[in-house]
Amino acid sequence: MQFWSAQVRPDRRPVVTVGTFDGVHLGHQRLIAAARTMSEELGAALVVVTFDRHPLTVLHPARAPRILTPLSVKLEYLAALDVPWVRVLPFTPSLAQLSPEGFLEQELGQAMEVVGVTIGYNFTFGAGAKGTAATLRQWGAQRGIPVNVLDPVRSDDHHVVSSSAIRRLIEGGDLAAANRALGHCYTVVATVERGMGRGRQIGVPTANLAPDPDQVMPPFGVYVGWARCPEWPRAVGAIANWGIRPTFGDAPRPLLEVHLLEEAGYQLLGRPLGFGFWQRLREERRFASVEELVEQIRHDLKRAREQVASQSAPAVVVAPPENRVVQ
Repeated sequence: MQFWSAQVRPDRRPVVTVGTFDGVHLGHQRLIAAARTMSEELGAALVVVTFDRHPLTVLHPARAPRILTPLSVKLEYLAALDVPWVRVLPFTPSLAQLSPEGFLEQELGQAMEVVGVTIGYNFTFGAGAKGTAATLRQWGAQRGIPVNVLDPVRSDDHHVVSSSAIRRLIEGGDLAAANRALGHCYTVVATVERGMGRGRQIGVPTANLAPDPDQVMPPFGVYVGWARCPEWPRAVGAIANWGIRPTFGDAPRPLLEVHLLEEAGYQLLGRPLGFGFWQRLREERRFASVEELVEQIRHDLKRAREQVASQSAPAVVVAPPENRVVQ
């Protein structure tokens, strides 16, 4: 995957799809597939245009949601979808103040010279979010640029797939439904930190992750899932505790403590690690003693191994490489 810039761009004019792409969920994946088809039909390059932050962090900070995918994670999902080109557009106050027509002319016309556009049914743009699919269609018709507007994608329970709906599912702890709408495991990626060593002392060493504070998280609890470092050829089964470790009573902040269910053979400290949430085992709670906690952990590990053994590792659990640089 390459990054569009003033100096680096494809040798053909592009078809683009534009959006925040938070979560890179099934709806986003359908958009990208449709844009790819259009690019092939027109003999054009395919470029995904996304923003470096959620627009509401600039437009209405108090209303900005917690995100599903920090930029580095979003880029890895786009790479996993074989997107050849990405343009990361800084969402600045000056960009937000452009009229809808000004945004189209400046960013899609002059900067990119697009030959086709694919967007979702609810895509809005420009000052006051006044630009709509109708605005884009009119702009394209005046220039002979085809515009493809896709209908909503619905999940297997017939609900429209959207980033906001997926956030609600995760916050409610329904990881199974969230993952179905995403089309992949909901994943947290962070650099492994040095912990207190308690896990190792009780025979269950953990890799300690501090999730991005802007990323939505499920309720505190114990989760079974999959873990991956960038250099690993596949994800490995894992169990994780997300919370404040109430039995010990000295947690300065919540941590995601990940224990691998098989030996991966790599040094984890200081490395980026992704944990893909699959299923919640139980809530986090305070135990009367460390011995009682250890007994519960043994039970959790048994259940986690049984559940992982019954499933194939998901195709996509991301952990961004350290050399992924946005130009």
